[in-house]
Amino acid sequence: MLFKLIDLILLAVFGIVYLYSFIQVVKMRFKGGEPHTPAFITVSTSALIAASINLYGIADITSDALNFFLNQRDYVMALLYSGAFFIGMWIFSLILFHIGFLIISTLTQADEMEALEANDMELALVHAVIMVTLAFVISPALVNIAGEFIPYPKVPF
Repeated sequence: MLFKLIDLILLAVFGIVYLYSFIQVVKMRFKGGEPHTPAFITVSTSALIAASINLYGIADITSDALNFFLNQRDYVMALLYSGAFFIGMWIFSLILFHIGFLIISTLTQADEMEALEANDMELALVHAVIMVTLAFVISPALVNIAGEFIPYPKVPF
């Protein structure tokens, strides 16, 4: 029971830090766009949704790693693995956010920042769809890769 409570608290803390720090970094990308237009808000919100999809995926494997290491009484490895999983997915979420801009810039001739400042909702919605869709498609594969790093005992068959 105690390990499940530790798991719950640690996942909650990591999740809050993950989302808060992610949105702060996204806001820095748009610092020149004050006041924020609905297009900016749409892109920021979709980035947060994509990061949340990634967070949802990594939380499950992190919980498995936490339970595995806590049951072995290896508290340092429990913290290291869970922290590494969250940091890795946070970095991926940030890369995904920037990949959305890269994809749009190669597909269109528009300057994204100018278009968002001009409240180009069509461009903002395209950004949103790209980020959220890529998160849904790529996140499960990253979670599977992360799961391979947990040193579960090998079975002979």
